[in-house]
Amino acid sequence: MRILLVDDDPVFTELICANLREWGFDDITHAESAAAAIELVETQRVPYDCFLIDIEMEQMDGIELCAVLREREECRSTPMIMVTAGEAAQYMERAFKAGATDFMRKPLDPVELAGRINSAMLLVKTTKVERHSRAALRALISFASDFDLIDLGERVSFPDVNGMVDYYQIENRLLRMEKGLYPLSLFRVEIRDFVALFSRSERSNVLQHLQAISHVISETVNSRRFLMSYIGNGKFVICVMEHTDIVPQLMQTRLSDRVRQAISELPDGKANEMELELTALTSHRIQSSQTALEILTKEMASSRRSKKGTLPEIDIIEKEIFSQVEKEEMKQSRDR
Repeated sequence: MRILLVDDDPVFTELICANLREWGFDDITHAESAAAAIELVETQRVPYDCFLIDIEMEQMDGIELCAVLREREECRSTPMIMVTAGEAAQYMERAFKAGATDFMRKPLDPVELAGRINSAMLLVKTTKVERHSRAALRALISFASDFDLIDLGERVSFPDVNGMVDYYQIENRLLRMEKGLYPLSLFRVEIRDFVALFSRSERSNVLQHLQAISHVISETVNSRRFLMSYIGNGKFVICVMEHTDIVPQLMQTRLSDRVRQAISELPDGKANEMELELTALTSHRIQSSQTALEILTKEMASSRRSKKGTLPEIDIIEKEIFSQVEKEEMKQSRDR
């Protein structure tokens, strides 16, 4: 696992690198500033797997660096663990809004840090599996001559949509919250008959619809503290982290009207066929982060079950497809 540590404190850097090596993390690169980190990222052939970023740095701070890196394609899903010696409360919301995966305070406990990085490794592995699966699907599509296929269970995220993140970022946010009760409201927004509507559509057309719907959901929820994720098969999950007066029936009506208007402006828009259903996933507006996480985990599992039923062809020729993908990846590696 390749780690980039960004910190301008030489004493802390030396200590933490030594601790990380004791836990088996020996591929560590150090940058003394945000500018140096950006230069390293731009010149690396192989992207970094994890970033440890100090927040309090001169010129560009760690939160600004996090936001800049998230704009880069190769860093969109890379775990970014933010570190600070200051008060966590004044930085935490800005950090997560910029795209941080995790948050820790100095002095760092080596055991806890190793655990956090191992969690990041799991996230990296999950992401790579997802990418490999999508590559396999693209290979399958290339052999289809009489019809187009799309992975309707694919997770997607649009960085230009306020509050939208990958599902696992919501999980991470909930996992890092301290024990206790919080104002947490959870909702599902589902596109009715999604598979029937888009099973024969091109991927670009589906993405256009999902992006338009994502913008509408974000604007309609109109909450200062919320996260939203598209988990596949026409399903969005929304986590509002403050007191809210959202009434599902009224919100559903507003969403449906605004979505039809937005979709009608798209080429090949399905405005007349588009129906949304908003459901509150719990009747409680005050709950623990663990309860919220369990609810969202069930939603994710449900979406994955739908995905399995969407493309049974992949199971039949999986080995052949993955073999061809691996050959193509090896060829691209040699060409570099």
